[in-house]
Amino acid sequence: MGERDERDGLSADTPRSASAFGPEFPVAFGAPMALAPGCAMGERELRQILDATSEGVYCSDAAGRIVFMNAPGARLLGYDAAKLSGADAHSTFHHHTADGAPYAACDCPIHQTLTDGRSRRVDSETFFRKDGTSIPVEYSAAPLYGASGEVAGCVVCFHDITDRRRTEEERRALLAR
Repeated sequence: MGERDERDGLSADTPRSASAFGPEFPVAFGAPMALAPGCAMGERELRQILDATSEGVYCSDAAGRIVFMNAPGARLLGYDAAKLSGADAHSTFHHHTADGAPYAACDCPIHQTLTDGRSRRVDSETFFRKDGTSIPVEYSAAPLYGASGEVAGCVVCFHDITDRRRTEEERRALLAR
């Protein structure tokens, strides 16, 4: 439970910049991506794929400002995805802990990914919807690297774990009898 460092299977000295994948790899939405010889994917196709998933997915720049959020993520949080562009992710929906205590960005694993470039998986956090209600989430955060190897942002995949938490609590209650 909690935070877990997730290496991506590459050695520490493996370059993780977009340029390591070839010149067609997209650094920003809208750039074509070579998937296989003769097959290219543009922004529209990439958005369709990300919107088809049940996971919330957002990308931020190095300062933690939202660059993109897919439709399922925006719906889960009660926002219009287009209106989130440029918003600080932490102060928008990750600003407090489950018990209501303020959550400093420097303590946030997503912020830490932006700082140290290490991927993380967390299964015990809380995001807040636009209406102020809390939602327990599990997420993974992975750094995005710029052409010169610097952390240029991160991608976060998240989902609601309300049902799982409820099932775990029911199980604990049954076992306690």
